[in-house]
Amino acid sequence: MRRDIRLRTEPTARESIKILSRIESELAARGASVQPRGVGTLLVSIPRIWRLTPAPLRLGPLLFASKGRVTVSSGSSGPRRVRYELDFLALQIVGLLAGIAILSVGLSWRRLVLAGALVAVWVFLNLVPRFLAGRSMHRIVYKSVEPIVDRRHVPREPEGATPAQATDPANPTTLPSADDPSSGSDRGAP
Repeated sequence: MRRDIRLRTEPTARESIKILSRIESELAARGASVQPRGVGTLLVSIPRIWRLTPAPLRLGPLLFASKGRVTVSSGSSGPRRVRYELDFLALQIVGLLAGIAILSVGLSWRRLVLAGALVAVWVFLNLVPRFLAGRSMHRIVYKSVEPIVDRRHVPREPEGATPAQATDPANPTTLPSADDPSSGSDRGAP
């Protein structure tokens, strides 16, 4: 499964590195093994079910994936995006074995019942886990990309503040009074 998150602006090299480091730290905190590969690429390895400890359980639906890759592509006349890919080899093997088991047990069933059972196995062991894992990975990647590249939601100045109020480091909500010697007026001078 491959998906893209299109970027509104082209990230600089520093921003690309920051995006990848945020994704790496988020996945590592959830228990995945993350390895940087080359410029702008991360390889993600999800622990196997028999090697689970409490830390990787925080991966949630990403446990359905076997491995993945995250790439930040920018410049070189290509589209500005963060692309992530998830591989579901273990899930496909489990689905194939479950399908074979249903076929071997259900040879005496009516054809419609057997077909329904195979479709149900395919949906519950393929579509639903892929959707859940893809949605979880999309949230992780988008949460890591948004603060760096998409600055539309971050105000530059506090709302309702004048530029002089926003630049006053001591008290950003009030201006100095006219009697204050730091205000630059001559009223308070002897």
